[in-house]
Amino acid sequence: VWEMSALKVVYRDMPGQSSPASVDVRTGTIYVNTLVWPLYTPFEQRAILFHEKYHYLSGDTTNEIACDEYAFRHMAGTEKNSLTKFTNLIEKLSKKSNDVRRMAASQKCALRYAAQHGSRDAQELLKYFN
Repeated sequence: VWEMSALKVVYRDMPGQSSPASVDVRTGTIYVNTLVWPLYTPFEQRAILFHEKYHYLSGDTTNEIACDEYAFRHMAGTEKNSLTKFTNLIEKLSKKSNDVRRMAASQKCALRYAAQHGSRDAQELLKYFN
C-alpha cells in the first residue's frame, strides 16, 4: 500500500485484466495489477498513477484523454526524454483498443510542451495538428 496525496494505492493480482491499474472513484483507492505492473518502467508507473488519480479527482472513468493530459502535466520535463517516454506509454496502452484519438492527443500535448519550451520543430509540427 502506497499513499498518493489522500489516495490509497493497493497492489494485488488481477487475473484476466490487462490494465495496469484502475481506481474506485467512490473510495479513491487505486488498484495496481501486480501481474502486469512489472512490464512498465518507474516513469510509466508514476504516469499511470497520475492518470488514475485524475479519474478520481474528476469522478469520470471514461475520459482517458483528460486523464492522460493531467498525468502529462505532472510528468513532462521530470526526466530526460520524458515527452517521448510519455507518448510511448500512451501508445502502448492504446494499442489494445486502437485508440488513435488518444495517441494523437498525447502527441499533441508533447508537441505543445516542446513548442512552449522553444522547439521550432515542434512549433512547425503543431501546424499539422490543428
